[in-house]
Amino acid sequence: MGQACSKKAAPRAPRAAAAPAPPQQPEDEQQAAFAYSGAPTPFNETERLSLLRALGVLDSEQGPSQFDAITKLLCAVFNVPIALVSLVDEERQWFKSVQGLGNCVQTGRDESFCAWTLLPESPYVLIVEDAREDKRFANNPLVIGPPSIRFYAGAPLISSANSYRYGTLCVIDTKPHREFAAEQYNMLIQFAELCVREIEKDKLTTLQKLVQTSGMGRSEASLSPLGSVRTSPDPSVTVTPSPSTAAVEPASNGTGWRLTRAADCFREGVLLVNVGTPSWHVLYTNEAFTAASGIQREEATRQGFWELFSAQDAGPASFQEAVSGNEPFSTSVALQPTYSRMPRTLVVDFRPAATGQVGGHSQLVGIPATAPSMSDSERPSGPLTGPTHFYFGILRADSAPRDAPSMANSLPTIRLEVPAAASQPATFPFAYATSQFGSGSMSPGQQRGSAASTAGGAPGRASMDSNRSGHGLPFKRAMPSAFIDVRLGPLIGRGAYGRVYRGSWNGNTVAVKVLETTEALESLDEESEGLPPGKSGIFEAVLSSNLSHPNIVHTYQYAFRPVTPDDSEDRTSSESKSSDLSKSRSAVAKPATEVWLVSEFCNRGPLLTAIERGAFLTQPSSQYGQPNLIAVLQTLQEIAAALQYLHRSDVLHGDLTGGNVLLTASDKDSRGFTAKVVDFGLSRVCSGDYLRTRTLGCAEYMPPELITEGILTKAADVYAFGVITWEIYVGRRAWDGLKPTEVLRKVASNTKLGFPPQTPHRLKVLGDRCMEYAPAARPTMEEVLAEVNSILSDTMGILQQFLAASSSAGAGGEGGGHAAPAMLQPSDPFQ
Repeated sequence: MGQACSKKAAPRAPRAAAAPAPPQQPEDEQQAAFAYSGAPTPFNETERLSLLRALGVLDSEQGPSQFDAITKLLCAVFNVPIALVSLVDEERQWFKSVQGLGNCVQTGRDESFCAWTLLPESPYVLIVEDAREDKRFANNPLVIGPPSIRFYAGAPLISSANSYRYGTLCVIDTKPHREFAAEQYNMLIQFAELCVREIEKDKLTTLQKLVQTSGMGRSEASLSPLGSVRTSPDPSVTVTPSPSTAAVEPASNGTGWRLTRAADCFREGVLLVNVGTPSWHVLYTNEAFTAASGIQREEATRQGFWELFSAQDAGPASFQEAVSGNEPFSTSVALQPTYSRMPRTLVVDFRPAATGQVGGHSQLVGIPATAPSMSDSERPSGPLTGPTHFYFGILRADSAPRDAPSMANSLPTIRLEVPAAASQPATFPFAYATSQFGSGSMSPGQQRGSAASTAGGAPGRASMDSNRSGHGLPFKRAMPSAFIDVRLGPLIGRGAYGRVYRGSWNGNTVAVKVLETTEALESLDEESEGLPPGKSGIFEAVLSSNLSHPNIVHTYQYAFRPVTPDDSEDRTSSESKSSDLSKSRSAVAKPATEVWLVSEFCNRGPLLTAIERGAFLTQPSSQYGQPNLIAVLQTLQEIAAALQYLHRSDVLHGDLTGGNVLLTASDKDSRGFTAKVVDFGLSRVCSGDYLRTRTLGCAEYMPPELITEGILTKAADVYAFGVITWEIYVGRRAWDGLKPTEVLRKVASNTKLGFPPQTPHRLKVLGDRCMEYAPAARPTMEEVLAEVNSILSDTMGILQQFLAASSSAGAGGEGGGHAAPAMLQPSDPFQ
């Protein structure tokens, strides 16, 4: 990989080996490479590195076969030359397995694409369809020099302990790719999960041996890799574990490794089959499959599943309907007599690789909305169609209890029955379009976390969080005749209060948000005057479905279903949460209600991702492009219009962030997208001056008064708008690299984000006013929108004059016309 790649290093090298001398490059490329800066450092870097190094995997044996089998398979499946299991160290990325780069074992961290996957709070696949068109990578030495990377897709390797990220499983090519679909990236995620299990398996074995040899007298705390895994602030706190669970489950104070996913390596035999072939050709098996069946990987992958196993009165044709629908199924099988003289029955749970999970305690990873779906008619055509025929099979003994199915990731078909439409729309303070899931319906799936704290506040000068939800805005009851066949697809993203999936509803692509409240569905009453505490998920459903504005994501429908305590525990364990959270969920065990919101699908992803890619630069593919003022102002205009509408309706958004503004394709202007505000999980209705709340949103966008006093007003949304203004213009995340606690301290002490000197004067003044320390000093959203409109109008006018003058000068030649004024630039009206 040219100057940035190191060859095989000595085992256990503490630092990255020196890179070979770079080949000669053109001067401009040398300057670009010298000026290039990589991904920012994540705020949890110290703890993440401690955990990674404690695994003892860095500079270990290259491969071995279980990792190489995965990277080789992915090269074939994605039809790319390069695949890596990459672990991101302090100054390098080191490859546990590498295909397509010869003897290269590591590169510098600054050049690492994989380091960018460490940054997002919610993990997702990093997809770079063309590195030359992405500000973050266009000048990367690995792009402008060997191996000339153009395409990259990396699924994060997420640890069982505190969900730190070790690195990625990635596929790379020297040519762009736009044809890969979300379902194909889901397969990359599932193999990343298998890699994590293999990485952590060795540590699990070591810990178990230490416990067995040391007995009950040795504290697990001394085996813990780092103090940050503890929830206790006192590093001297120790716990004596049970030998049977010490290395797997966490101690009550959080000192444990939580290597439950690694334990799945021993108990879950996994194989990948191509059900599009007559005998279901086997493409991959793990070591647990070999242990369960006695068939080595090399032997298994030369044959088909039905050549290895037999089932009474069943064969490939028996499952054609499920395969055609890309749905999960199970079957009881026995090894063919060739491989077993004694009959032994196994159960194989088959899950589609395009949408399912490999089972066990898998971490959930989002797939950006920008990746098209296999079902999208506009998806670019390409040679790769295989993943629709790929299924993971998970082996278990016939007598073993079956894990609760992960139906949210197995494409269930849910029928949601809604009452028939009334002849006239009814108006209520709050009305619920309740719906029950019919018999035989499957759970929409695993839900992370309980609902947000209480929603809504009483009107008046001040009120505590939501004893009732009175307000001045009448909500019209949503009463369509019916909607059916809501089908969940790949995960888009998840947060503290819910999870969003790409979905299909009556043939249309939609976004489906699934969240959970802590109140039983039976307590709901259409005649209710308000929302009792704890129903913020229901509040979000009712509120969002009754908002109508071109710059607010439209919610088509919502539905409720009761969730049993057992369902909640299954969801919690599958997420591999921290011990304290799991413990609290188990202890409370309250009845819960699951809420589905079916909404408009925005196919350009979050605003913050577009900012990082360089979508608001005059030269999007360059780190040195200037802000595109027209695009910046048009986007701010749309966000401000949405907030003005909310504030006129006495609705406080309460969680406006760069991630809660989505972009959807549009041809109305040169940007190619429209901005829309989304996510009302922390919204409040308030016709008074302010509310008091204990519920906090994202630290980077929180105003000082909310941090210090818990006061929420419309001015909080204005402050967040100011932060977004800074991010769009400057082209990066606010307070990048700081821990949330550090951000809160800075904001509370009146430390401000500073606009660069070249910022147009009026835009800078507006941004600074929005981020004033005192809420009363900030403008209203009416004033903000008026100023944005004025700046945009003036800018467009000056731009048109400039273009007209330039055209006139060109047409007149040397002897006629007028020269374009040297100072006539779009930024002039701001000075």
